[in-house]
Amino acid sequence: MRLSEFARRGISIGTAAAVLAISGLSGAAQPKAGADSKAWTELTTTDERELAILLDRLEGDAGAFREEGLLGSIEQLRDGFAKREERRLAKVEEATSELRDHLEEAEQREADREARERDVALSEALRVAVELQLLADDEREFNRRNEIRELIATGEGAAREAELRGDWLLANELYYRLSVLLEQEGAYRGDVKRLGSRLSMIRLYAPERFWEMRDERRRLEGLDPLPPYNPTGDRYDEKLEDVNERMLLVALQRAANQHLDHDRQTMGELLQSGLAALETFVTTPDLADTFPGLNDARKRREFLDGVAELSNTIADDEGVGFSDALRAVRRAIALNRATIGVDVEAIVHEFGNGSMSALDDYSAIIWPDEIRRFERSTRGEFVGVGIQIQLDELQNIKVVTPLEGTPAQKAGVRAEDRIVGVNGVSTVGFTLDQAVEVITGPRNTDVTLTIERGEGDDTERFDLNVDRRVINLPTVKGWRKTGPDDLDWDWFIDPDAGVGYVRITSFAENTTDAFDAAIRDMKRSESGLNALILDLRFNPGGLLDQAVSISNRFVPPDRLVVKTVDSDERIRQALLADRVPRSLGLQGVKTAVLVNNGSASASEIVSGAIQAYARAGEIDAIVIGQRSFGKGSVQNVFGLDNAGAAAMKLTTSYYKLFGDRTIHRVPGAMEWGIQPDVEVELLPQQVIEAAEIRRDADLWLLDGTKLAEEGRERPDPEELLESGADLQLNAALLALQRAVLENAEIQISRLYGKR
Repeated sequence: MRLSEFARRGISIGTAAAVLAISGLSGAAQPKAGADSKAWTELTTTDERELAILLDRLEGDAGAFREEGLLGSIEQLRDGFAKREERRLAKVEEATSELRDHLEEAEQREADREARERDVALSEALRVAVELQLLADDEREFNRRNEIRELIATGEGAAREAELRGDWLLANELYYRLSVLLEQEGAYRGDVKRLGSRLSMIRLYAPERFWEMRDERRRLEGLDPLPPYNPTGDRYDEKLEDVNERMLLVALQRAANQHLDHDRQTMGELLQSGLAALETFVTTPDLADTFPGLNDARKRREFLDGVAELSNTIADDEGVGFSDALRAVRRAIALNRATIGVDVEAIVHEFGNGSMSALDDYSAIIWPDEIRRFERSTRGEFVGVGIQIQLDELQNIKVVTPLEGTPAQKAGVRAEDRIVGVNGVSTVGFTLDQAVEVITGPRNTDVTLTIERGEGDDTERFDLNVDRRVINLPTVKGWRKTGPDDLDWDWFIDPDAGVGYVRITSFAENTTDAFDAAIRDMKRSESGLNALILDLRFNPGGLLDQAVSISNRFVPPDRLVVKTVDSDERIRQALLADRVPRSLGLQGVKTAVLVNNGSASASEIVSGAIQAYARAGEIDAIVIGQRSFGKGSVQNVFGLDNAGAAAMKLTTSYYKLFGDRTIHRVPGAMEWGIQPDVEVELLPQQVIEAAEIRRDADLWLLDGTKLAEEGRERPDPEELLESGADLQLNAALLALQRAVLENAEIQISRLYGKR
């Protein structure tokens, strides 16, 4: 293999791009700020010497006005970039050494004919290669290195071997890391999809076997074993309750007639994909303990032969329609009854999931068991007890904090409590999903939580009876938490300059109302709202009407916010900005929008609309960060039965912004999402550190001043700026402080009649 030669020779990562919003947006129309206005945002090059010159120039301007806040921000950003590059070089050196170790181990395991151990070492080598790719200037050039190409080829061979021997989890892990390494090319996506489907079946129908696979994987790597398997809330028959044939047939008909690509995506392809999923199901030996009929080789062969014959018949028929779908589904069910005898609900479930997998990544059947979770994600509320939980280092279900005013807080649940039982059932071995499933439940019912509190000899254990109620999840957050209520925030990141900060975590039913309340508070403050940082990073999206409503606050009235178009570019819907009360409008407020690759869907609509009109010179705004995710397709939700027990998400169109710009990342595309006007890179470790600081700073603990973790005090969000963990935020603040100062210069010039 000799891949360890790669690590021995070392890696030249190069100097990272240092791109920063400072003062005039090059390549875009300038804001209409008057003839004597300086441009307030300027895009630097990747040459850090030019960046240093710009910072020096700004430092001189700020010093002339004795603007200490701006001077401090310049110094913080300068130091932050220097620290980032130091950390980059250190991480490259560390990762290079780690890669060498993994490759040498893989060679040794290969020599010892220890295939699984070799594959684990290769998987770890691929993980480190991904880290190094993220640190490189040019990922395509990085992937063209002979050593990386050899690692990819060897990893692919190992993945194929693992799949052939039925080591599904390890095969999926290898393919997944290969796909991440070659993400832009789209390689190995089909392999990940295939293995993911098989593993999903094992997770649903044989959860204890899935636990064994995870435990075996940990042991191969020398990690501690998992806690014993806990079956609570993990029965497939309960999850498949109410699944029926009609749901599948309605989903097939809607997909064939209304999907975005329905002119090219035929009913026949949907049926063949569904039948292929049944073949995967029957050829997964891990399911045989759950479905004994799969142990009978003759019956299994009869079923597979019947499915193959049915698939061939469909392939030979050019005009497959709904009547053919009806016959295919009923034939598959009849074949099952005559041979392997699997639960009919399982056959329908896997046929349906397989059929929808032939569509895009976002179209899917929402089965009865999933309806409640789907509604929770779109409405921004859930029925529960009102606690944030996580798995601690010992895999305990640990309370991060109870939410103010919720049943859990009123019942006496505290931060750091461990939930060791639910309704008398032990939580040892629970996943977070299992914990959420059993703690939540129907509205106005109660649940008994067994709480363990304290350590060592001071440990106590007791039961708390807690009501389940509707819990509203706040989606709008500010700079510094000032109290337990959702809107108890200090909204100003720089109160002296009047620079506000609002973070929208998703777009739910109450998002606009909360956003408006924040804007009113800032506008009524002593300094007023002169500029705003709108943080949309890691915002996965949500409700379209809320995204449009938030955009209304920035986009001039009667202008296009977003439109939806079908595959033939026909406009299905055009959503225009409404006129909003002056107290809520933000057209005159200089704005910096933060995005990253976790910003998707509705957050891309908002950031893209703001960017489009800023570039047209109609508002003062700039987008800073890293390219967004690229999820710009529209999913309509259709019911699959009269009772609303099941539904489906179906992609019916694409979003397009003002200027006819497409958001969605289609296969093979080189451009997608929202590309920032100013790109500021964060290293992966910086992203993690910033997220941890932000998370801990947002907590308002109801039972003391210590964090749940490690007894640390709640951090001040200023750490994000002072530590250099969030250079994107540093850059946004600096740009806005310069904009506020520039506006003051203009006012002084006009006051004294100067040009």
